Amino acid sequence: MLMSMKAMSILFDIQSNELDVFPSISQYTGYMLCAGNIIFGPFLTFQEYNNAFLFPVKWNKPKFVHLLWKIIMCLVCFVLSMCVVDWLLNRNAFTSENSESIINVFLNMYKQALKFRMSHYFICYMSAVFTMICGYHLENKSDILITKPIAIEFPQSLLQAVVYWNLPMNFWLKKYVFNEVLKYVKNKIIAIGTTYIISSLLHGLEQRLSAVLISLAVYTFVEHKIRTKLAIRFPKSFSYSKNKRHCSSKKYLSTLNKSTWLSWTVNCLFIILNVVHLAYLGSIMNISMKHSDNIEYQSAFEPWKQVYFFSHIIMLLMYFVSIIL
Repeated sequence: MLMSMKAMSILFDIQSNELDVFPSISQYTGYMLCAGNIIFGPFLTFQEYNNAFLFPVKWNKPKFVHLLWKIIMCLVCFVLSMCVVDWLLNRNAFTSENSESIINVFLNMYKQALKFRMSHYFICYMSAVFTMICGYHLENKSDILITKPIAIEFPQSLLQAVVYWNLPMNFWLKKYVFNEVLKYVKNKIIAIGTTYIISSLLHGLEQRLSAVLISLAVYTFVEHKIRTKLAIRFPKSFSYSKNKRHCSSKKYLSTLNKSTWLSWTVNCLFIILNVVHLAYLGSIMNISMKHSDNIEYQSAFEPWKQVYFFSHIIMLLMYFVSIIL
C-alpha cells in the first residue's frame, strides 16, 4: 500500500511541477524501500524523504526526551490494547440482573473498538519512533505528526476523528485523490465518496474496514450538513467558523464559537454522540480476527446486527433533520 502511494505521489508531483525531474534509480529505490517507514508507515512525500539528507536534524537532549516519550507511549498503547482495556471493561465487571442490558452491550462494543484504536495508536507511535530515528522531518525540522489519540477519543466532530486517525494518510488522500477528483468533477460529494473508496481499495477491500470507511463517509457528510445548517439557522448563538483543514468549509459549527449555553450544549451532545458512533463502528474490528476473508458475512457484522444497526438509523434521522433545518 505504501509503495503504491509513494509511486502515485511522485507522478502527481511531477505533473504539478512540484518535482522538476523524476528521481534517479538510487533515489527512487531508497524512497520506496525506506527503512523508516516501509513496515509500519507513515507515508512520506519524496520531499520529506529528501529532507533527511539535505537538512539533517541535530540530536540534542530535548530530541532524545521526545523520542523517549514516543517509545513510552508506544509501549503504553501496546499494553492497553493487549490486556488492560479488556480487564478494565470486562463485561463481568459490569454485570447486572440482565446481562444483555444496554449498558453491558455498549461497554462490550466500546471495549472492542477501544482495543482496535489502541492497537492503531501503538503502530502509529512505533512508526513515529522509526521515522524520528531515521531523521525524517518536515520542512521546519519538526517531527512528523501521525495521530492525535485525544482528538479521536473525544472528537468534536467525526471529520476530526477521520483526519487525526492518520494525518499522513489523510494528507495523501486529500492532495492526490480528493483535490484531483475536484479538478474534473466539481462536486464535493462525488470527491468525498471517491476518496473513501480509494482508501478502501488501498486497504485491500477488507469487508469490515470497507464497511466502516463507507459508513464514515456518510456520517461525516451528514454531520457536516446538520452542523452547517445549525450555524446558519441560529446565527445569534453560533458564529461562522471557516476551517481550511476540513475541506474549506464555508460555514461550520465549532467549539470556538460564542460561549453560549446553546452552543456549549450542542457541541457536548455531538461529542457524546460521536463517541457512541465510534464505539459502534469499531465494534466489528475484532483484532483477534486476522483476516475477514475467511469470516462469514453474518459473523463479521454480528455486533451491528445485535444492536439493530442503531447508529446507522440515528444518522439517517439526523439526515432528515438536516433537510428540515
